Amino acid sequence: MNRYIILLCSMVFSIGTCVAQVFNASLPYHVTGGKMVVSIIVDGNAVPFIFDTGGQTSISSKLKNALGLNTITNRVITDVNNVKVNLEMVKIPTIATPDGKAVFTQVNSMVIDNEVFACFDGAVGLFGSDMFKNCSIEIDDKSKTIHITNEGKLSLNGRKQVYEFTPTSNGMPVFSMNVGSYTDIDVLFDSGASSALLLKSDDFRKLLGGNEVSIVKTGKAIGSIGVNGFGPPGNRYLINMPEFKLGSQKFLNYKSGSSNSPESLLGLHLLDYGKVTIDYINKLFYFEPYQTEPITDYEKKWDIDLFVKDQKLVVAAIWDDVKTGVKLGDQVTHINGKAVAALSLCESMTKGIPELKNSNAIELTVKTDEGIKKITIKKT
Repeated sequence: MNRYIILLCSMVFSIGTCVAQVFNASLPYHVTGGKMVVSIIVDGNAVPFIFDTGGQTSISSKLKNALGLNTITNRVITDVNNVKVNLEMVKIPTIATPDGKAVFTQVNSMVIDNEVFACFDGAVGLFGSDMFKNCSIEIDDKSKTIHITNEGKLSLNGRKQVYEFTPTSNGMPVFSMNVGSYTDIDVLFDSGASSALLLKSDDFRKLLGGNEVSIVKTGKAIGSIGVNGFGPPGNRYLINMPEFKLGSQKFLNYKSGSSNSPESLLGLHLLDYGKVTIDYINKLFYFEPYQTEPITDYEKKWDIDLFVKDQKLVVAAIWDDVKTGVKLGDQVTHINGKAVAALSLCESMTKGIPELKNSNAIELTVKTDEGIKKITIKKT
């Protein structure tokens, strides 16, 4: 379900200013519903944020009002559905890590009210790449810690297989990586996305034309949730990449999808395979794998994906080869003969749907325009 809740992908970079003295800070995080959640000290109070290297720092209007902040300007950003949105900008006096070692002052922040932010442990916004303009960070998923420094200790100069940010990255961790034998694409390391690698539509077509990827399945899906809500329905693809390489790590026969995001994305799942270091000062990215052998991980997919909308469980995606007579948006009323109760969007995103766990086949009762249908779906 997380494929529908990539929250924000903004290539507009605002500036957070580190204090002048040298520091080495640790920022613990935990993962809830596929999002990294951190506790940040904002003007003396600890509040939860979603850690999102693919976005820029934002707070809710509720927090803005609680802090007594005034709008200083407006800014246009591009959300995950490639939709431009005009947002208020405010300046937060101080933001600090819980250990007090990293303090950011006069931080520019967008004001975003998104219904899903609070689902992730009450998050009040995003903690984005713009915070680290004068810093380097290392993300270690084994210890669930983000190390932050401004002394160059994490500098990647001299290391092999380091990726330089693209000239048009605007300070975001966007760099060029190789897929297959010959083709390079630009990717954004976006900790707010779930997949290890998710291709934007233009890159998918480019790689398909060069035979660097192949289509396993096609289908239809509802849009992702962006700043402006759900995007329009679109085509859905299951893509096979025979090989791509990140640093010294090979990924073989990797299955992925495509999206309408402005950039192809390396996401949170990448942290399962190694440490990520982002040297924002020198504009460098480094991936340190946990293993030397190639990765061939593949998670089975349901024939039909489900999602909660308006407290109802609905059909969110269907592969074309699944001939069931149901369509996007149809309501699922029963799972394995048991009535589906009113569902919370937050609970479904953070805890999932219990009936879909530990099962490879289930029976759905679906309310369609042509009446009630009972169908069986499988994981393949």
